[in-house]
Amino acid sequence: GSSSKRSLKTLSGEGLIGQFGIGLLSCFMVTDKITLITRSFKEKQAVKWEAFIEGTYSSSPVSDEFEAGTKLFLPLRKDYVSTYSKDKVLTLIKNYGTFLPISIHFQDGEDVEVLDSQRFPWSSEKEAVIDFGKNWFQGHYKHFIQLESQCGLTKGIAFISPRAVPQGAKAPHQVYIKNMLISEGSEHVLPSWFFFGKAIINSEELIPTASREDIHNNEVLTRVRQDFEICIEDHFEWLIQSDPEALEEIIQTHDMAIKAFALENEKIYRMIIGRL
Repeated sequence: GSSSKRSLKTLSGEGLIGQFGIGLLSCFMVTDKITLITRSFKEKQAVKWEAFIEGTYSSSPVSDEFEAGTKLFLPLRKDYVSTYSKDKVLTLIKNYGTFLPISIHFQDGEDVEVLDSQRFPWSSEKEAVIDFGKNWFQGHYKHFIQLESQCGLTKGIAFISPRAVPQGAKAPHQVYIKNMLISEGSEHVLPSWFFFGKAIINSEELIPTASREDIHNNEVLTRVRQDFEICIEDHFEWLIQSDPEALEEIIQTHDMAIKAFALENEKIYRMIIGRL
């Protein structure tokens, strides 16, 4: 992770998903004591580090044999035990860890469930992308749009609703940063008129807020949103040549949103004039 006291110039920046101690703070939301045992493959002995909610901590060697790696123990406060049931914890793990490049072993008593890492559907075949959308968003999608920022650091898929959506409806999109879920309800990563689509996005350039609940609405997000609008524009242009019937279906289903886009974009206006 990074912090305001540690210069990012000394770090590669790749793989960083933490900042300002947000992970440590998250642990203390549900526990009064954090116990971490870790051993480097270069060392023969492990170290146990314990931190307490009042701000103290201790570090000591571990006498027992411990394999190279790290284990973290968070004993839940009594008032949280009933809140975090097996099903809820498993759901949270799947939401936040599905696309991390590791396998997660979830153990409850003697039962162990292995959650293998999934891949985002960017490079999948059309049918595989449609199947992903049906399973992930529980929607019967027929059309989707590939999204990518010009620098290639933000990619996504926008699934187009098969039914008309009320004008001005909010379209919450799922945004991941470096494969970690940041927001399930981001409304600013795509143009406001694109309320008839639902997207899943992963980025190496967008910046999460300190609370890790959304992304910063800054110049980077503005540029990505503009790049995504160009992707939508290019997709409609491609449909004119390759699948005019699909374009006709999208336009007729979402005519109000398409009209709003056409008012702002002369190219789209010329593309759809006479089709509405």
